[in-house]
Amino acid sequence: MIGFDAVGGVFQLSPHDKKHRRKRQRAAFRHAVFTRGAVRLSGGRLARPRPGKDFAVNHRVIDLPRLPDELCGLTITHLSDLHVGELVTPAHLPYIVEAANALESDLIAVTGDFVDFSNVYLPAIIEAMKQLAAPLGVYFVLGNHDFLDNGQQVADAFLKAGLNLLLNNTVDLEHYEKRITVGGINWADKHTQIARDVRATVNQMPKADLRLLLAHHPHAFDAARRRGVDLTLSGHTHGGQVLLSNKRGKKGSIGLANFGFRYTRGLYQHGDSRLFVSSGVGSWFPLRIRCPAEITRLELQSRY
Repeated sequence: MIGFDAVGGVFQLSPHDKKHRRKRQRAAFRHAVFTRGAVRLSGGRLARPRPGKDFAVNHRVIDLPRLPDELCGLTITHLSDLHVGELVTPAHLPYIVEAANALESDLIAVTGDFVDFSNVYLPAIIEAMKQLAAPLGVYFVLGNHDFLDNGQQVADAFLKAGLNLLLNNTVDLEHYEKRITVGGINWADKHTQIARDVRATVNQMPKADLRLLLAHHPHAFDAARRRGVDLTLSGHTHGGQVLLSNKRGKKGSIGLANFGFRYTRGLYQHGDSRLFVSSGVGSWFPLRIRCPAEITRLELQSRY
């Protein structure tokens, strides 16, 4: 069974579907071995017991060639991959929210994986996300972990709380008489589905002065850049978490994410389009080497 939300975005398989059950069984095995098992084997040392001291707050400037002068200096706080569960617990959420709000950005974007494995902490997640605030709004998309338990339940909770969850749709904003369109695609891992979702979403942005796309999977950038999206924000890779090299950019980081992703961490560019991949503020695997969890404040500029 496939569900549909109010704005026409397609949800993943029902929790009662056989394919979904197999995915959850595989996720349960990974969780038992690589999350819970690793913490226990370390005697608890790999857990995250210090809320507020286990992530970095980074600042990046992104040059967008098509950016109007009126939008130069626009700031975006980018959060991704909270993975609230056994490693990032509800006790961590107030510190994450406080750090994000303290950056006083014009806009906040959160690119998925709010849940780690179970929806048991969903009420705490929703309450925390309601505390995020920015003058131009706070916008959300879902990630793959948000569907491990019950994706429909996660989406319904966001929508019921009045949060700006984007599911293959867009929101138009005005800033200094310029039009900003923020679009977001629902989670998909197949490249053909990602491309279809990007196309359907970008088709709703024809007159924007700044096109911003939120997509949990960074491979959405391939379709987004072909359709003139100025900036794509993604997560999903956790920056690799375990790195041999911690340089950023096209020829930078070498780590676990390089085995499955073209874009693993930091800033990428192709023509006039840019992609920023967050290392995430949370983790599903309790080990980070040369790749700290992060909240990032992005400042948009044009030097052309």
